[in-house]
Amino acid sequence: MTTNGTHPIASELKIRTLEADDANRALELSRAEGWLQNARDWENLIRWSEGGAYGIEDGNTLVAVGVCCSWGNTRGRLANIITHRDYRHRGLAKVIIQTLMRTLQKRGVSVIDLDANEDVSKMYAPYGFVATHDVDLYMGTPKTAVPVLKPNGTEADIDAIINLDTQIFGAPRPLVIRDLVHGPDAKIWVDREEEQLNGYLITHRHDSFIKVGPWVHHDPTQARAMLEGVASYYQGAKIRVDTISANPHAVSIVKDLGLECFRQCQNMVLTSGGKPPLRAQAYFGIVAPTVG
Repeated sequence: MTTNGTHPIASELKIRTLEADDANRALELSRAEGWLQNARDWENLIRWSEGGAYGIEDGNTLVAVGVCCSWGNTRGRLANIITHRDYRHRGLAKVIIQTLMRTLQKRGVSVIDLDANEDVSKMYAPYGFVATHDVDLYMGTPKTAVPVLKPNGTEADIDAIINLDTQIFGAPRPLVIRDLVHGPDAKIWVDREEEQLNGYLITHRHDSFIKVGPWVHHDPTQARAMLEGVASYYQGAKIRVDTISANPHAVSIVKDLGLECFRQCQNMVLTSGGKPPLRAQAYFGIVAPTVG
């Protein structure tokens, strides 16, 4: 037996840091769970983790994975903790979770959160995680919308978007924002008032749908106009928006456009320094449950 932290692992199993070229192997695990991720999602997540992505291998087979991201020492996040169904009930998830938490603790992170399906959220309670709000994943072809606002964001807006995202999300994540706006067929909607950026929305083309997020605004009416602009611009396309229950305006808007909730997660938080400084009323659409 070998040991990682306090948990023994059978000698034939090895844990190591994942690299970008492990994305396709990790993707196989998430697809087996029915997750709507693609290789680019995994490549981004491994990149954003900055050395915080881990996998357990049985020979050359990847049998368990997990990722942690951190933004300064303000916020950390656990994501994509998956064990191959043939290797469950052997403590591999515990090894991954403890490895991720040690990584974030070494980085000095005071608040750690995650989004988990309800059936596995109990796995995190023993570590001190408590439920905060629901994360609802919506998908569908929106009802025909009047074109209100077309994509109008440019490269010159990125710094302002990063600043506003930091205010609303509660921690700086410029790497995430820059990768999103430079992603495949990415479009940016912004609402400016002279030099003031009041809101923004980013979309990118996924395999079979258009992913919305982040979607941020201080005004629910203008936030609605942005999403209606998306619906008009991508008329006839399937759109996915991930909202948080802490923002009832967001839930109302996506339902009004005819999108339907296809999955619900539970946000859970472990904190040693107060609650996460998320300004929920201005956060209409998250990046994804993996990132927040």
